[in-house]
Amino acid sequence: MADTSHADVKQLSFERAIEELESIVKRLEDGKV
Repeated sequence: MADTSHADVKQLSFERAIEELESIVKRLEDGKV
């Protein structure tokens, strides 16, 4: 996977990681990658 500016998922809580994933998916769906 390409390097991105989001936080290191390993350092986040599970819930925060899910939010981060949803944010990434939304950006992918919107074509803003």
